[in-house]
Amino acid sequence: MSCVRVALLFVLLQWPALRAEPVATACGHHDYAPWNWQQGGRIVGTCADIVQRAFASAGVTVRFDYVGPWPRCQALVAAGRVDINICAFRNAEREAYSQFIPLAMGNNEVAAFVRRDAGWALQSWDDLKGRRVGLVNGVSMGGELDQFLQQHTTIDRTNDFSASLRKLALGRVDVVPFGREAGKLAVAHLGLGEQLRDLPTPLLHGQLYISVSKQSHWLLPYLPAVQHYLAAPSYPRQLQDSLSWQHRYYLQANPPPSAPRP
Repeated sequence: MSCVRVALLFVLLQWPALRAEPVATACGHHDYAPWNWQQGGRIVGTCADIVQRAFASAGVTVRFDYVGPWPRCQALVAAGRVDINICAFRNAEREAYSQFIPLAMGNNEVAAFVRRDAGWALQSWDDLKGRRVGLVNGVSMGGELDQFLQQHTTIDRTNDFSASLRKLALGRVDVVPFGREAGKLAVAHLGLGEQLRDLPTPLLHGQLYISVSKQSHWLLPYLPAVQHYLAAPSYPRQLQDSLSWQHRYYLQANPPPSAPRP
C-alpha cells in the first residue's frame, strides 16, 4: 500500500473524532434553586442552562454529572478534576484556582431569613453583630461580607441550606443569609412559610460568575466566545425566561409537604 493510501486511510479513520465537539465537565451548588440544584445524577437549573448554551456557542459540549455537595464541587475544580464551576460569587480563594469570565452571568440578591417572631429589623450589617448566623459549608457571599460575619457573629455551619433553615425554625440560630429566590423556594418546599420570613432589606446584591479551573488549559481559547454570548443584547431576556421556567419547574418537582403531588 502506498504512503498516500496509508495517509488517506488514517484520515478517514480519525474523521469522526476530528469532527466531534470537545466535552467539558461542570458542577455547581447542590441546593440553590432556581439557579442550580441536584436532581438525580445531574446538576440542573438556570446556571446549568446558561452554561450549556454559552459553551455550545463556543463549540463545547458540557456534562453536568453530580459530583457531590458544594464544597466537593469547588475542591474538584481547584484540583482540575472538573473543568467548570457553573456559577458562584467571586472571592480571593476561588480566584486563586480558577479563571472567571469577566461578565457576570446573573445577579443574586442575598437576603436575611429570620423567624417571623424575630424582634429586630435589618438596616445594615451592623444589625447582625453578636447574632448566631447559619451558613452552609463552602458557601461564600463575597469576601467583604464573609469577613464581616467571621469577625462579628457566631457562625453555625451545616451541610445544606435545609438544615440551616430547620435550625432557624427551632431557634438554634438567629438568621440565615442566602439568595432570596433560593431561600423562598426552600422555605416553601420545607413547609416553613408560617414560621420563617425574609427581611426586605437585602444584605447585598451579589453577582454570579462562570469560572474555569486553571488546570483546564485546553478550555481557555473558548472563553472569549462564552463572554460574547453573555454580552449579547438578547441575553438578559434569556436569563429571565430561564429563571422563571426553572422556578416553576422546581416547585412542581418539589411541592410543599401539604401540597398534593401531581
